[in-house]
Amino acid sequence: MVFVLNPILIFKGEQIMENWSKRLAKSIMERTPRLYEEKWYKGKWSYDYGVVLKGFQLLWEQTQEKIYFDFIKDNIDYFVQEDGTIRGYSVEEYNIDHVNTGKLFFLLYKETGEEKYKKAAELLSRQLANHPRTSEGAFWHKEIYPYQIW
Repeated sequence: MVFVLNPILIFKGEQIMENWSKRLAKSIMERTPRLYEEKWYKGKWSYDYGVVLKGFQLLWEQTQEKIYFDFIKDNIDYFVQEDGTIRGYSVEEYNIDHVNTGKLFFLLYKETGEEKYKKAAELLSRQLANHPRTSEGAFWHKEIYPYQIW
């Protein structure tokens, strides 16, 4: 399938998507090289990092350009300590949002072999083992919102 961007340039659909993905990633990296410094997050462990960084993971997997992997690692390393603890995270909150960003620990452990990512994943796993659930087995969104799933 061929798309015409202007009378001179013709690209395959995949190239268009990659180019736009790279532009978006470049914009994010230039505006917020350290996601955790964004004014509304104030360094807190957040679901949103996982959304943004998952996009970087997909782009890195597509392009194998190290800059995208490094962006993920640099941002996650702010939170994950050598002993596997996660800055700004508390198991006792039982907040399912806090698990999302942790999905990146699998990638980082696989690619680097650093034990801290494995330990951090195990920490989140312990949360899930004890996380409150509905009678049907679904996770509550947060302990402060009993029986709510959203």
